[in-house]
Amino acid sequence: MMFKRMVFLIFVALAALTALTTVPATANVIYTWYTISTSPTMSSFASEIVLDGAPHIQLDWDNCGLPSCPPISDNGIVSISFIPNGAAAPVHHPSSSDVYDHINLNLEASGFLTGSINFNTGFEDISMSSVGNVWTVHAIEGDSLYDSSCFYTGFCKGITGYFAVSPSLVPEPAPLLLLALGLAAFALFQGSKKSRIG
Repeated sequence: MMFKRMVFLIFVALAALTALTTVPATANVIYTWYTISTSPTMSSFASEIVLDGAPHIQLDWDNCGLPSCPPISDNGIVSISFIPNGAAAPVHHPSSSDVYDHINLNLEASGFLTGSINFNTGFEDISMSSVGNVWTVHAIEGDSLYDSSCFYTGFCKGITGYFAVSPSLVPEPAPLLLLALGLAAFALFQGSKKSRIG
């Protein structure tokens, strides 16, 4: 019986130590694009938006391709990438040369992303917005998109779709370890109670 109490105390101590040394992780939320309908200028569109999990994200600045501009990560946007018409290289945000950013995003409880995205990296222009959960691409064009028909004034536009949260979010390992330790300690404690009764 003394051995079981010792094991119980060791499990409790380990659980407490794990809880004290675990830094709470802030999981990024990944939204993936799903196409509803294509358009004459856009046969395909792939996009992924990674956010820090804040329910509302707003970024609004002009002529900010400067070192004095606020860090993008402070505004809740980890990254945004677009691949129109199978372009070889995706368009990335943030960019070190952004000319303007007008981004307004809402992380809906339903798992959809709504709002609007308008930015210019200095090389590419992106403009898209949602009505409800359905997004429409109003314009994408840029120097790096020469292989996708969205080059210079050849705006690609009109494709519709939606952004939905990625289903691949998994629990953090530290809370799972704590749960396992707690269950093991509970089982040992229950076993010791039964042996005292019997």
